[in-house]
Amino acid sequence: MRRLIEIATERRVTVVMLMVAVGLFGMVSLSRLNLNLLPDVSYPTLTIRTELTGAAPIEVENLVTKPIEEAVGVIRNVRLVRSVSRSGQSDVTLEFLWGTDMDVAGVEVREKLDLLFLPLEASRPLLLRFDPSSEPIIRLGLLYRESANATDSAEARLKSLRRLAEDRIKTDLEAEEGTAAVKVSGGLEDEIQIQVDQQKLSQLGIGIEEVAARIRAENVNLSGGRLEEGSQRFLVRTLNEFESVSAFSDAIVAYVAGRPVYLRDIATVERGHKEREAITRVRGRESVELRYTRKEMRTRYRSRIASRRAWTGFANLFPRIWNSSRSMTSRASFLPRSTTSGTQPSSAAFSPSSCCTASFVTHARRPSSA
Repeated sequence: MRRLIEIATERRVTVVMLMVAVGLFGMVSLSRLNLNLLPDVSYPTLTIRTELTGAAPIEVENLVTKPIEEAVGVIRNVRLVRSVSRSGQSDVTLEFLWGTDMDVAGVEVREKLDLLFLPLEASRPLLLRFDPSSEPIIRLGLLYRESANATDSAEARLKSLRRLAEDRIKTDLEAEEGTAAVKVSGGLEDEIQIQVDQQKLSQLGIGIEEVAARIRAENVNLSGGRLEEGSQRFLVRTLNEFESVSAFSDAIVAYVAGRPVYLRDIATVERGHKEREAITRVRGRESVELRYTRKEMRTRYRSRIASRRAWTGFANLFPRIWNSSRSMTSRASFLPRSTTSGTQPSSAAFSPSSCCTASFVTHARRPSSA
């Protein structure tokens, strides 16, 4: 120790340079260190989902849930077995001990299910696994402001929000670095609906299958090969997809007594919306949801910064929707010290104009398919 003190005293410049070098290398290493706000944790849980259409909860429990519980309850390292029986659906959740190889556990569960005899009406059991890395880090809800003086109906507003989310916001977000997927749900999707008059079909002797087949055959673009003329080559395509409601109405579906029968003669064609599978609400009002998922866990922080830049750019693209001078006010800090607890997505609010507003919404998570 005395010798070390003497060397440090006699060679002060060398010691200072050495400490500066160590500090410099530390700063460089810190700047290149990947930041992970959510550790890569694999939860030791499996969910077995089985569908039994039309069955009451008590029948689902007796015919599906209990046999599955008895079959998988003897698997090694199973700590807890929980089940939920709903109308037409059975969910059996297995919790394993920490450190269990989930790939091996999944194979064992599948082997037990293959030996199980379930009702013929029941679907094949689906094995689901919760994967935090596949969960979205941002969920955005779009809706009109209550103070907006718009004459459009609620249906028209939901359709316009859905188009905005799919045609503009989703496309621009997917172009950002680190984006894995952007999914849109809620609202109303546009759909061309054809209401056929069965009485007119009977009078003309035309079957509904014939009408459907004719519409499918007409509403398609096909490749017609290629043409060569000297040193030039041309690709030939037949563009026959319908682009409007009137194009559907003018389609010929059959010929009766040598005269064409148009679709408008036997059906009513109108622009509607698809059957709704999900409803998203923000503050009790219907909205359109966008779920932003990043590519890799280690790019989580960078993806959030990229998505924040994207939202700031949207303020300039859509000045009627968001105020360009105050595009975004953060409720959850994007600094490294402000980590998100568990797997909850980050939160942010946007400064709206007199037309629309946007805020983040949170939904209960479901296991992803294994």
